[in-house]
Amino acid sequence: EWRDLDGKLLKSTSFTEGTGALFDYAFVKNSKDDPGRMLLQLESTYKNSKLDGVEITYHQNGNLRSEYHYINGQKEGSFREWYSGGYLKVEGQNSNDIPAGVIKEYYPPDPDESVVRTVLHKETIYEEGKDRAILNEYSPKGLLLSTRSLKEGESDGEVKEYFKKGGLKLSGNFLNALKDGEWKEYYSDGKIRFQYFYILDKLHGEY
Repeated sequence: EWRDLDGKLLKSTSFTEGTGALFDYAFVKNSKDDPGRMLLQLESTYKNSKLDGVEITYHQNGNLRSEYHYINGQKEGSFREWYSGGYLKVEGQNSNDIPAGVIKEYYPPDPDESVVRTVLHKETIYEEGKDRAILNEYSPKGLLLSTRSLKEGESDGEVKEYFKKGGLKLSGNFLNALKDGEWKEYYSDGKIRFQYFYILDKLHGEY
């Protein structure tokens, strides 16, 4: 155990030859007059000195912050993150310590709504065994706002943006996060407004 000068517990472990559990605590005060209390911030398990099993973190109000699974020190399997109010923030899968499958991110809850809804904000779809993905972004009403290709987390390939009421607003292409190739902007009726041509982020030709 580790304690501060006042004797408050900061960390607790139970290990045998690198295998066991770890618990981290924090002293939390909500106001000047609040005497404060110790709250669990993190709990995790280790095997042979590497994370192995479930690692859970908490917000200062005691609600869950995140839940990740590990095997031999690497993130593996499902994970979830939550807003401090207890509502889902992110969910997805990891494979060999990198994101895999579909990662979904959600909008924070709307305080003006009487019934809290889980509303999709972003959806990242990873190609199996590759460093490429498709990122889709949605409005709070569920309409597609943009879609783009990613490589190692950076824009690489086709990108499209849409008006909030529907219809293509912009189309273009990235190469290693640089604008490259033909780009077009559209009016809401579908007619072309502007047309550009980029070579490695520099405009070329007439526009």
